[in-house]
Amino acid sequence: MQGDARSGEIEVLSPLDDADPATTAPTGVILFLRRLGPSDGWFVLSAVSEGVTIGVPELGDEVPAGDLTVEGTGRGFEGTVVVRALVPADPPDVLDFEITATDWSTPVPYSATLDLSDASPGDVVTIIAVGDTGIEATGEFAAVPVLVD
Repeated sequence: MQGDARSGEIEVLSPLDDADPATTAPTGVILFLRRLGPSDGWFVLSAVSEGVTIGVPELGDEVPAGDLTVEGTGRGFEGTVVVRALVPADPPDVLDFEITATDWSTPVPYSATLDLSDASPGDVVTIIAVGDTGIEATGEFAAVPVLVD
């Protein structure tokens, strides 16, 4: 999809100072976007970073409503990565989350089991893994959508 007028990538920036939100720093996270739907609006398809990855499930996988094992690599403040499953809405409907042990400086493998039993067939559920920074700035994260069958 990269390279056509209907897709793109954008780097996520984080404010360095709450008093001056225009002063930003890169987070290392890239969002992949695509123009979709009747309004031809921009939608985020997934997010990737070097510090936190999601290897399983993959983008667009069909998964059952029940336990879902999420695997990847990550690093985060105090050695934690938070893995969430949510149905996009305003506000998002969080189905489940798990905090998993990792490392502070080097991405290491993690595994988390999320309960998607409250999801309905046809729901698109976003899996998000976040390595916190320990401060208010945005940490590294990854996100993939899956389809509940």
